[in-house]
Amino acid sequence: MAFDYFYGQEDAEQFLFYRIPKTLITGEEFREVSVEAKLFTD
Repeated sequence: MAFDYFYGQEDAEQFLFYRIPKTLITGEEFREVSVEAKLFTD
């Protein structure tokens, strides 16, 4: 079965995602933490 809308690995990478806890984004205790600190860690 061939899919016309899928062209290879490069296109597949645009659909990658990470699951993060909702509380990290909406919780009062994390209000002062920047978005960068919440999402971009090493």
